[in-house]
Amino acid sequence: MLKSYTEVNQDIILTLKNQGYTSVEFVPRDSDDNLQATIELIPGSRLDFNLNVLSLDSPEIVHYLNGGAPMARYIINPEYLVDNIDH
Repeated sequence: MLKSYTEVNQDIILTLKNQGYTSVEFVPRDSDDNLQATIELIPGSRLDFNLNVLSLDSPEIVHYLNGGAPMARYIINPEYLVDNIDH
């Protein structure tokens, strides 16, 4: 299942912003690794208060991806990175 996903990095966050996304939702996924959680990011435009939704402009995104959350691995469906996607 995870083979069709891409590891999230700062370039991916910039790509999502450039496509008009304003937030990502954090969705925990089952993982074979007991020491590291796998979190799928689902892009969207929601900015309402929700513990699972984070603005793409939030400094916390940079913190998470630069090792601030070493117990988590962030992944994304590469289809979100295609320019002609409707959202």
